[in-house]
Amino acid sequence: GKQAQAPRCKTKPVFLRTEWIRLDQLREHERQYRAIPVSKRVAQAKLQPLNLPAGATQWDVIDALAAQNMGGKSAESGITLSELLEFKITSPSQLDILTAIDRDIRKLRDTRWPYTPGGRIPVQPTPTDNKKSGTKSPKKTIAHTLRLEATRKQIKERDEAKKQREDEVKADKERRAKVWNMQERVRDKTRQLIKDREATQGKAADNIKALKKEFRDKDAFWKSQVEAKIETVKTRGLLMENITQQLRKQATDAFRKHLKDKGLESLADELEMAKILS
Repeated sequence: GKQAQAPRCKTKPVFLRTEWIRLDQLREHERQYRAIPVSKRVAQAKLQPLNLPAGATQWDVIDALAAQNMGGKSAESGITLSELLEFKITSPSQLDILTAIDRDIRKLRDTRWPYTPGGRIPVQPTPTDNKKSGTKSPKKTIAHTLRLEATRKQIKERDEAKKQREDEVKADKERRAKVWNMQERVRDKTRQLIKDREATQGKAADNIKALKKEFRDKDAFWKSQVEAKIETVKTRGLLMENITQQLRKQATDAFRKHLKDKGLESLADELEMAKILS
C-alpha cells in the first residue's frame, strides 16, 4: 500500500535576536506605555488593520502587534525593531533611562540649599483665582503702551512689505507673461510670413511654368508658320513666269470664247482638253 505522508509543519517567522523585543521586556513599562498616546506622525491607515481607535495608547499597539506576530500567549511573543520604529513606540531602553532619572531625583540629595533629598522634584504651582484672592491686574504703563504701539507698527510694516513684495512678484509675472505672449505672436507672425512667402514662391513658379509653356507653344506656332511660308515660297514660281502664265490663261480663255462665238465649239472643247492635259 501507499506510505502515509508526514504532515507538513507550518513555517514560523524567524527573527534575529537583535531585531526581536520580547513582550516581557515591554511589560515592565506597561504603566508608562499606557500613559503615552500613539504619536500623531503615525498614519491612521496603519492603525486600522490592528483594529485600534484614534485615541489608542502605545501599549494597545504593542499588545495588538504581539498578538498578530505570535498569538500573544507564549513567553517569547513580542514585536520587531522595525515595528517599534514604524509605529513610533518609545524604546524600553529610553524608558529605563527616564525611570532611572526619576528615581535619582526622588532619592538623591539636592546639591542646592536646603540640601533636602528629593528637592529637585518639580513642584506644581497652585492655581489661584484673582477674583477670590482680591488681587487686581496691574495697570498698563506708558512703556507697555508704547511697546504695544511699536509692535503693531512693526507688524503693519512687515505686512505692507510682504504685500509689496507679492505685488512686485505678481507684476513681474504679468510682465514676463506679456513678453512671452509677444514672443509667441512674433513667432506666429514669422510662421505666417514664411507660409505666405512659400505660397507666393509656389505661385511664381507656377506662373513661370505657364509662361514657359506659352512661349514654347508660340515658338512652335511661329516655326510652323515660317516653315509653311518657306514651303509656299518654294512652290511659288517667279514673278515674270506668273505674269506669263496669267496672260497665257487670259489669252486662252479669250480665244476659246471667240471660237464659241463663231460656232466652233468642238474646236474650243479640244483646246480645253489640251489645256487640261498640258
